[in-house]
Amino acid sequence: MTTYPDVRAGQRLTAELWRSGLPNIVEKTIDESIVSSLTLQDDDDLFIALAANAKYRVEFEISAFSPAAAQFKTAWSVPSGASGLKYCYGPVGTDRDSSLMRASVHQLTTTVSYGTESASLASAIRETAIVTTVSAGTLRLQWAQNVSNAGATGLSAGSRLVVWRTA
Repeated sequence: MTTYPDVRAGQRLTAELWRSGLPNIVEKTIDESIVSSLTLQDDDDLFIALAANAKYRVEFEISAFSPAAAQFKTAWSVPSGASGLKYCYGPVGTDRDSSLMRASVHQLTTTVSYGTESASLASAIRETAIVTTVSAGTLRLQWAQNVSNAGATGLSAGSRLVVWRTA
């Protein structure tokens, strides 16, 4: 089993070493929305720098809203050469309260669509992965409407990204 950070007997425990084993949490503080756009856009808040030759556990906890007709889609932007599979959970169709749910596995950069119900009620979406990097770079959530619509589609404040370095 790999543990991170690798602390050895007799090693001086510094604040930096201690913090390196804690998760990094990035949270949206305000709602962000778009209208009439199918083009994936980089989220303004949900991103983090990743080191080269490292392994991370990544969790996106998303509160998404859009008119039912627009729905919602996501993808991840990752550092060049990064590998892993993302596990995607959330509503499908147009009813966020339906028992129809997505539980699928995809490549990190694959676009995944979710159902929503209205611009005033959010849908819960969760995407997780173990990401292995080759080069340093930025991990970022991207999102857009799945069907172009004049109604606002976006992420609610409180959506967050949690990242733990594991190796």
